[in-house]
Amino acid sequence: RHLLPSFLSPKYTDLKDPYLLPDMEKAVQRIKKAIKESEKILIYGDYDVDGVTASTVMEQALLMAGVNPKNNTIMLPDRFADGYGMSPKLIKTAQKEKTNLVITVDCGSRNHEIVEELNMNQIDTIITDHHETDPEMPDALAVINPHRKDQPVETLQNLAGVGVAFKLAQALSEQKLIKPGQEKWLLDLVLIGTICDSMTLVDENRILGFYIS
Repeated sequence: RHLLPSFLSPKYTDLKDPYLLPDMEKAVQRIKKAIKESEKILIYGDYDVDGVTASTVMEQALLMAGVNPKNNTIMLPDRFADGYGMSPKLIKTAQKEKTNLVITVDCGSRNHEIVEELNMNQIDTIITDHHETDPEMPDALAVINPHRKDQPVETLQNLAGVGVAFKLAQALSEQKLIKPGQEKWLLDLVLIGTICDSMTLVDENRILGFYIS
């Protein structure tokens, strides 16, 4: 009963610190570098609603942070041809687009070989995901996942992939790369992806779902 007020009237300021998630600082610093040096970024998502909304949230967050639209590309896999996770086609696309940084949403935590091949091509990878992980993480520059075996974040394990992507947007906002408050315009997408991925609307998700733009 004592939780009722926070559920009925959640406060945006009660969102958990995005830097509780492992590697968040590394991801933010790498994105800062990409913006400063006008590098090309490829966002790799998933084919379901969570993946598509997460891809859009990431794209819009990067644009808000100052990434040139010409340097911001989304790649979504084909459900039947590629299956779940990072497709080998990503390597060829990244090479063709002269990509400097790949950011995954809603996938990537178990794609060790693809990440290694990207490393061999001198392409950095930031993984944002909410699926279960292996004990050993891929050799990416950053793996932002509340389910990491080495650094679990139980208070955020209810997030969908789009929720994890939003936490990165929240971190960019806290660093003033995104104008504070502007990230709230992404919350309608967060709610859609969260519901369609059958995540429960409690705790962090309740706050994110309450403040739709």
